[in-house]
Amino acid sequence: MEFNAAIDKLQAFLEKYKKEELKFTDAKLDDGVTIVRFPSDAPTVGEPLTVITEQGELPAPDADIVLEDGTQIKVVNGLIAEVVPAEAAPEEGAAPAGETVAAPMAAPTQSPKMIVETITKENHFTKEVEDSYNGKFEAIEKENADLKATIEVLEAKFNEVVELVQVIGSKPSEAPVEKKKTFNAAEFRKAFRADLDKL
Repeated sequence: MEFNAAIDKLQAFLEKYKKEELKFTDAKLDDGVTIVRFPSDAPTVGEPLTVITEQGELPAPDADIVLEDGTQIKVVNGLIAEVVPAEAAPEEGAAPAGETVAAPMAAPTQSPKMIVETITKENHFTKEVEDSYNGKFEAIEKENADLKATIEVLEAKFNEVVELVQVIGSKPSEAPVEKKKTFNAAEFRKAFRADLDKL
Protein backbone atom coordinates (compact mmCIF):
# COMPACT_ATOMS: atom_id res chain seq x y z
CA MET A 1 0.00 0.00 0.00
CA GLU A 2 1.35 3.41 -0.91
CA PHE A 3 2.02 6.02 1.72
CA ASN A 4 -0.58 8.51 0.39
CA ALA A 5 -3.24 5.81 0.11
CA ALA A 6 -2.60 4.77 3.71
CA ILE A 7 -2.94 8.37 4.91
CA ASP A 8 -6.20 8.83 2.99
CA LYS A 9 -7.59 5.63 4.46
CA LEU A 10 -6.58 6.71 7.96
CA GLN A 11 -8.19 10.14 7.50
CA ALA A 12 -11.44 8.54 6.29
CA PHE A 13 -11.41 6.27 9.34
CA LEU A 14 -10.89 9.23 11.70
CA GLU A 15 -13.65 11.28 10.02
CA LYS A 16 -16.08 8.47 10.77
CA TYR A 17 -15.40 8.80 14.52
CA LYS A 18 -15.02 12.56 14.70
CA LYS A 19 -16.85 13.91 17.73
CA GLU A 20 -19.56 16.44 17.13
CA GLU A 21 -19.35 19.60 19.20
CA LEU A 22 -21.81 19.65 22.10
CA LYS A 23 -23.56 22.80 23.24
CA PHE A 24 -24.44 22.95 26.90
CA THR A 25 -27.24 24.91 28.56
CA ASP A 26 -27.08 26.25 32.10
CA ALA A 27 -30.23 26.73 34.18
CA LYS A 28 -30.92 27.80 37.76
CA LEU A 29 -32.95 25.73 40.19
CA ASP A 30 -35.99 27.16 41.94
CA ASP A 31 -33.77 28.23 44.86
CA GLY A 32 -32.30 30.88 42.53
CA VAL A 33 -28.69 29.96 43.44
CA THR A 34 -27.82 26.44 42.28
CA ILE A 35 -26.88 26.10 38.59
CA VAL A 36 -27.30 22.87 36.62
CA ARG A 37 -26.01 22.05 33.12
CA PHE A 38 -27.37 19.74 30.43
CA PRO A 39 -26.05 19.09 26.88
CA SER A 40 -29.01 20.42 24.84
CA ASP A 41 -31.36 23.39 24.64
CA ALA A 42 -33.83 21.77 27.05
CA PRO A 43 -33.48 18.90 29.53
CA THR A 44 -33.93 15.61 27.69
CA VAL A 45 -34.44 12.10 29.10
CA GLY A 46 -31.24 10.07 29.05
CA GLU A 47 -28.85 13.02 29.01
CA PRO A 48 -26.46 13.71 31.89
CA LEU A 49 -27.27 16.51 34.32
CA THR A 50 -24.47 18.18 36.24
CA VAL A 51 -24.32 20.73 39.05
CA ILE A 52 -21.88 23.66 38.77
CA THR A 53 -20.05 24.19 42.08
CA GLU A 54 -16.94 26.02 43.29
CA GLN A 55 -15.03 22.72 42.93
CA GLY A 56 -16.13 22.37 39.30
CA GLU A 57 -18.80 20.41 37.49
CA LEU A 58 -20.21 17.43 39.45
CA PRO A 59 -22.91 14.90 38.49
CA ALA A 60 -26.32 15.75 39.87
CA PRO A 61 -27.42 13.60 42.83
CA ASP A 62 -30.43 11.30 42.59
CA ALA A 63 -33.34 13.63 43.29
CA ASP A 64 -36.44 15.37 41.99
CA ILE A 65 -35.45 18.93 41.15
CA VAL A 66 -37.36 21.95 39.89
CA LEU A 67 -35.84 24.52 37.56
CA GLU A 68 -36.44 28.24 37.97
CA ASP A 69 -39.02 28.15 35.13
CA GLY A 70 -40.97 25.38 36.93
CA THR A 71 -39.74 22.43 34.85
CA GLN A 72 -39.52 19.30 37.01
CA ILE A 73 -36.65 16.85 36.46
CA LYS A 74 -36.09 13.43 38.02
CA VAL A 75 -32.39 12.49 38.19
CA VAL A 76 -31.18 8.89 38.57
CA ASN A 77 -27.46 8.00 38.49
CA GLY A 78 -26.58 11.46 37.15
CA LEU A 79 -28.91 11.05 34.15
CA ILE A 80 -32.24 12.70 33.46
CA ALA A 81 -34.88 9.99 33.95
CA GLU A 82 -38.03 12.10 33.60
CA VAL A 83 -38.90 15.66 32.54
CA VAL A 84 -42.21 17.41 33.30
CA PRO A 85 -42.42 20.77 31.48
CA ALA A 86 -43.53 23.79 33.52
CA GLU A 87 -46.72 24.42 31.51
CA ALA A 88 -47.98 20.82 31.82
CA ALA A 89 -51.15 20.77 33.90
CA PRO A 90 -51.97 17.81 36.14
CA GLU A 91 -53.91 15.14 34.26
CA GLU A 92 -57.42 14.06 35.17
CA GLY A 93 -57.37 11.33 37.78
CA ALA A 94 -54.07 12.61 39.14
CA ALA A 95 -53.50 12.79 42.87
CA PRO A 96 -54.74 15.94 44.62
CA ALA A 97 -52.20 18.61 45.52
CA GLY A 98 -50.02 17.67 48.48
CA GLU A 99 -50.23 13.91 47.82
CA THR A 100 -47.71 11.96 45.85
CA VAL A 101 -48.32 8.79 43.95
CA ALA A 102 -45.48 6.42 43.14
CA ALA A 103 -45.24 5.94 39.41
CA PRO A 104 -43.12 3.38 37.63
CA MET A 105 -39.86 4.87 36.46
CA ALA A 106 -39.58 5.14 32.71
CA ALA A 107 -36.45 3.72 31.15
CA PRO A 108 -34.34 6.28 29.35
CA THR A 109 -35.12 6.31 25.65
CA GLN A 110 -31.74 7.69 24.58
CA SER A 111 -28.31 6.37 25.37
CA PRO A 112 -26.27 8.66 27.59
CA LYS A 113 -23.74 10.86 25.84
CA MET A 114 -21.54 11.17 28.89
CA ILE A 115 -21.36 9.58 32.31
CA VAL A 116 -19.32 11.35 34.96
CA GLU A 117 -18.33 9.53 38.12
CA THR A 118 -17.08 11.46 41.12
CA ILE A 119 -16.01 10.26 44.54
CA THR A 120 -16.28 12.79 47.33
CA LYS A 121 -14.72 12.16 50.73
CA GLU A 122 -15.81 14.13 53.76
CA ASN A 123 -13.92 14.30 57.03
CA HIS A 124 -15.72 15.30 60.19
CA PHE A 125 -13.53 16.25 63.13
CA THR A 126 -14.61 15.68 66.68
CA LYS A 127 -13.82 18.13 69.45
CA GLU A 128 -11.09 15.82 70.79
CA VAL A 129 -9.36 15.61 67.40
CA GLU A 130 -9.63 19.37 66.95
CA ASP A 131 -8.18 19.99 70.43
CA SER A 132 -5.38 17.52 69.69
CA TYR A 133 -4.46 19.39 66.50
CA ASN A 134 -4.70 22.74 68.28
CA GLY A 135 -2.33 21.45 70.97
CA LYS A 136 0.14 20.27 68.33
CA PHE A 137 -0.03 23.62 66.54
CA GLU A 138 0.59 25.48 69.81
CA ALA A 139 3.61 23.25 70.55
CA ILE A 140 4.99 23.91 67.07
CA GLU A 141 4.46 27.67 67.47
CA LYS A 142 6.28 27.61 70.86
CA GLU A 143 9.15 25.60 69.40
CA ASN A 144 9.34 28.05 66.49
CA ALA A 145 9.49 31.02 68.92
CA ASP A 146 12.26 29.27 70.93
CA LEU A 147 14.26 28.62 67.75
CA LYS A 148 13.91 32.27 66.72
CA ALA A 149 15.20 33.38 70.15
CA THR A 150 18.15 30.96 69.87
CA ILE A 151 18.97 32.27 66.40
CA GLU A 152 18.94 35.85 67.69
CA VAL A 153 21.37 34.92 70.50
CA LEU A 154 23.66 33.13 68.04
CA GLU A 155 23.59 36.10 65.67
CA ALA A 156 24.57 38.42 68.54
CA LYS A 157 27.48 36.13 69.55
CA PHE A 158 28.61 35.87 65.93
CA ASN A 159 28.60 39.66 65.60
CA GLU A 160 30.74 39.90 68.76
CA VAL A 161 33.25 37.43 67.31
CA VAL A 162 33.37 39.38 64.03
CA GLU A 163 34.04 42.63 65.93
CA LEU A 164 36.78 40.95 67.99
CA VAL A 165 38.47 39.60 64.85
CA GLN A 166 38.32 43.08 63.30
CA VAL A 167 39.92 44.61 66.43
CA ILE A 168 42.66 41.98 66.47
CA GLY A 169 43.23 42.41 62.75
CA SER A 170 43.61 46.19 63.10
CA LYS A 171 46.45 45.97 65.71
CA PRO A 172 50.00 46.06 64.36
CA SER A 173 51.97 42.88 64.60
CA GLU A 174 55.46 42.72 66.08
CA ALA A 175 58.39 41.14 64.31
CA PRO A 176 59.29 37.72 65.68
CA VAL A 177 62.27 37.62 68.00
CA GLU A 178 64.96 35.20 66.99
CA LYS A 179 66.75 33.43 69.81
CA LYS A 180 70.48 33.43 69.17
CA LYS A 181 72.43 30.32 69.90
CA THR A 182 75.65 30.81 71.85
CA PHE A 183 78.91 29.12 70.87
CA ASN A 184 80.06 26.39 73.26
CA ALA A 185 83.67 25.36 72.62
CA ALA A 186 83.48 22.15 74.67
CA GLU A 187 80.54 20.81 72.69
CA PHE A 188 82.25 21.76 69.42
CA ARG A 189 85.39 19.82 70.35
CA LYS A 190 83.42 16.79 71.39
CA ALA A 191 81.51 16.72 68.10
CA PHE A 192 84.76 17.23 66.16
CA ARG A 193 86.40 14.24 67.89
CA ALA A 194 83.39 12.06 67.23
CA ASP A 195 83.63 12.91 63.53
CA LEU A 196 87.38 12.07 63.48
CA ASP A 197 86.82 8.74 65.18
CA LYS A 198 84.43 7.74 62.45
CA LEU A 199 87.14 8.18 59.80
